[in-house]
Amino acid sequence: MPWPHFHGQLDWADYDDDDVSAEDRKILDDLHALHCLHYLHMLRRHARRSAAGGDDDGSATAPRARPDRDDVKRRFDAIRPRQFKTMFRMDRDAFDDLCQTLAPQLPKRRKTALPVWLKVAVTLRYLAGGSHHDIGFGFSIVASTFYRVVDAVLDAIHATRSVDLESLFIEHEDGTWEWDVDKLQALEHEFATKKGPWIRGIFGAIDGVAVKILCPPASQTDRVKEFYNRKGFYALVCQGVCDARRRFLFMDARMEGSCPDSLAFGASLLGVRMEMNPPPLPFMLVGDAAYEAQQWMLTPWRGVTLPTDKDAFNFFQSSARIEIECAFGLLCRRWGILWRPLPAERLARTTRIVTACAKLHNWCIDHNDVEGPDQFDGRMLEPQVDLEPQDECEDLERSRPHRRARVREVNMLRAELTRSIKERNGCRPNLTGNRKRRIGETAMCAQ
Repeated sequence: MPWPHFHGQLDWADYDDDDVSAEDRKILDDLHALHCLHYLHMLRRHARRSAAGGDDDGSATAPRARPDRDDVKRRFDAIRPRQFKTMFRMDRDAFDDLCQTLAPQLPKRRKTALPVWLKVAVTLRYLAGGSHHDIGFGFSIVASTFYRVVDAVLDAIHATRSVDLESLFIEHEDGTWEWDVDKLQALEHEFATKKGPWIRGIFGAIDGVAVKILCPPASQTDRVKEFYNRKGFYALVCQGVCDARRRFLFMDARMEGSCPDSLAFGASLLGVRMEMNPPPLPFMLVGDAAYEAQQWMLTPWRGVTLPTDKDAFNFFQSSARIEIECAFGLLCRRWGILWRPLPAERLARTTRIVTACAKLHNWCIDHNDVEGPDQFDGRMLEPQVDLEPQDECEDLERSRPHRRARVREVNMLRAELTRSIKERNGCRPNLTGNRKRRIGETAMCAQ
């Protein structure tokens, strides 16, 4: 291989010892060393080209190996419907509609860029529980491309309004907002139709779960210990509100694992807005005893042994509240990424993953893509989401004054609803075991 020619190539014959100072000679020595290193680099490059099938003179180069996208597409199209839903957690029709909806947010900037269907498939498979090693092997992409694709699709999901969670507010251009009363009425009608007319005014059920995460690094937060909850693991407290169809209306997964449900909800956007401007009567949420009882937050009567009328109230209140627990159960069953502790190198990304799962959960319900009893993986691992109710708020300085100030009006509301149920001969049915859980939604008996 001939010596490469450089513009301004060094020639020591052009220099006299008297004309070159010691400092300049050192610079020239360094330049000559770089010249030699570059020549060695070209020799190695020539050897690699020759081994790859190029000409002896290095003029021809073997084409760079690229994954056959057509072959990946053929294998993707050949997936059977049942296997497709197991892998991507939705049927092909819902998948195609999702790709079409997200396409404006996922433009192709280069001719060789990944197609939209491949980006969405990679992300759904990741949310379904696949590892980046298996996904990269199956779709012929490297790890750096995988993470870049997942971040892009998550951004597209959160930026697309038709995939977003249903808003309960009317936002004005000047930054003000008001409750969407028509929407509240529609949600209340769904609860009354499904659960019966025992407790009117419920437009949503609220609960909180602890989503397990790995220990967050100190670079992400200076409150690492606060993510460690009383049950012995690091977590994010996720607050969710759902409707009667178990669709999520609100999701917030930002608070530390040691934060009680009532405080986590109070710090969320919905909690702040409901405190500032409560929904018009009689609309209210229904939650468990971990939440602070208010006119717009219906909680059960306290106690184990209660009179028949109060016990009936607790039964029908729990019948409505159970929808959010079912919604979280469906969410965790569908998206296998929640079966293991989530990475916490970037807490904002972890929050976006949980919220994206909730939005895709709604997307599947809207497309009538409901899982069957034997759907997905029958050998599912234990979900890394704590579905047990948390203890009542232990922050006495914040919770007790508020509770004492409002306990009278809340008890009046409970008493009025309890009296209404009693007048219509509603009571807890005398059932046991699985039969009680199966017909609990429509249970009614006469005293």
